[in-house]
Order: sequence, then structure tokens, then C-alpha cells
Amino acid sequence: VQSALCLIPPGDLWPSMQEIRSVHDKSFLRWPPHVNVLYPFVPEHEFPVAAARAEQALRRMKPFTVSLASMSSFQHSKYSHTLWLKPEDGAAEKQEQAGARGEEEDAPLQQLYRLLLQAFPHCDDSIARFQRFVPHLSLGQWKTLEGPPIAQLEASWEKSSFLVSHVYLIARSGFHDPFRVVYAVPLGK
Repeated sequence: VQSALCLIPPGDLWPSMQEIRSVHDKSFLRWPPHVNVLYPFVPEHEFPVAAARAEQALRRMKPFTVSLASMSSFQHSKYSHTLWLKPEDGAAEKQEQAGARGEEEDAPLQQLYRLLLQAFPHCDDSIARFQRFVPHLSLGQWKTLEGPPIAQLEASWEKSSFLVSHVYLIARSGFHDPFRVVYAVPLGK
């Protein structure tokens, strides 16, 4: 797969992520720190039309803040795990407040995904693989997530946050080439 539609944290947040990823993430040289929203995405030659479609889909969505405060993991097999940062958008607090008012609040990350999936219904791999959208920023792969190294990573992680004001259409030329940003699509334009 040669393209994705994703969130990319600002560069000033990269050093702590890249320190971990450079040692543990097999995709470190190919992918920047990112949260895939739609992957696989459309071929790069379709990006001009796709960027316009994404901008239209997100025209009423306001920018929102995402916090990277905690870690979670996927277990692929007994000896294969991916540790990742869990992007949090304050949805739990918003749901609680909305529930108290008798309303339903759509979490920003889920709303972003839903709007983009409506615009690109053929890009539904997250649903096919996980039965739901699981936003995550991969830090690396481990044989086991038990023991001091993982506990130390989790304990030393410093919470950070960033404003999601754009989604990014990224592409690469070949499998071993690094992804590059081709389009930055604003929210709420």
C-alpha cells in the first residue's frame, strides 16, 4: 500500500516518540509518527480529487485537541505485540456532560473517522480488521509487553497534546521509501 489519510503530530512532539520508535518500530524509516484514519487510501494520482472530497467532508468539523497520555497494545500472536500511544480527545468527559443534559455527544476522533469514511466508503479497512475504528500511534513491536522495559516506558512517558487542525494525505513511491505529505486538508474550512 502506497498511501494513507492520517493525523500527524507537530514536529516538536516527535523527539520522545522517535526515540522509542528508532529502536523498536520496524517501520521507523518509512512512516512518520502518525495516526492512520483511512489506510489503505486511494492511489496518489487521485489525491487532488480526494483532497477536495476530504475538505468538503470536514468543512463543518472544528479543530480539536488530542492528548497522548497513555499507552495500549495490540496482540498479534503469542510473541508479537505492538505498543502504541492512545490518542484521547476528551470524549469520555464530553459524553458524561452530554448524558447529564440528555444528549448524545459524538467523540471528535470518531466523528472525523465517520465523516471521512462516508466520503471514502471503500477505505474501510479499520472496520474490517478491528470491527471499529481504533485510533493509535504505533511506538514499536515487542515479543512480550511484560517486564521492566515496558513498565519503564509507560512510567517515563510525558503526556503531550496537539491541535488537530488538518488531516494529511501521505504517499510513498515504493514499499521501502518513506511516506511524504502530499496534501494537508484543513478542518472547518
